[in-house]
Amino acid sequence: MYTPRRVILLDDHPVLLHGMQVMLDAEPSVQVVGAHRAVRDFLATLNTLHATIDMAIVDYSLGPDDVDCRNLLMAMRQRYPQVPVLVLSAQHNAMLVRAALRAGARGYLPKTALVSDILEAIDALCRGNLHLQADMMQRLRDDRATLVPDEHLIKIQALTPREREVLLEALEGHGTLRIAERLERAISTVSAQKRSAYRKLGVRTDNDLHRMRHLLEVK
Repeated sequence: MYTPRRVILLDDHPVLLHGMQVMLDAEPSVQVVGAHRAVRDFLATLNTLHATIDMAIVDYSLGPDDVDCRNLLMAMRQRYPQVPVLVLSAQHNAMLVRAALRAGARGYLPKTALVSDILEAIDALCRGNLHLQADMMQRLRDDRATLVPDEHLIKIQALTPREREVLLEALEGHGTLRIAERLERAISTVSAQKRSAYRKLGVRTDNDLHRMRHLLEVK
């Protein structure tokens, strides 16, 4: 039996939020488990249900007194890396799309997108893929190839800050003992963090790691 994708929504505009909820609830492939106007309420639901939520859809421009969307994305990447985020925004330009992807979004669509576009994005993100409109993907490729979001970026976003620090030290040629000294951690801790990071990235050798260096160094 088909299990609907469980989705949580965040948009500070009540009419748009209600419209999105009604639209998605009409689709048998989607189940809206929360629709919120404020980040505080959104995170409260996410904290309670995150293990059963398949993805989140958030507005890029939240209320003036609320958390900035970019900061929200970075916080979710750290606390709930298993919950992919699709950003919907009235603003659809390469600079904002790139900023959202860097912060942790795995998809970005304009609010003019069709229902079919949003359903396609939901399916893509729940399968572990990134999703952008084709023209935006091409614009990002033309702008700067090293920042094009791909399957590697998803893996990079799953790293903890400490795992990332260990990998950056390793890329500088430091061995486990030296890294432990520089970061003031136990050797066993550094070894465990490096193994965990390699597993998340799907790499086995230092050469594999060096091929992903440009992504690890993106701030």
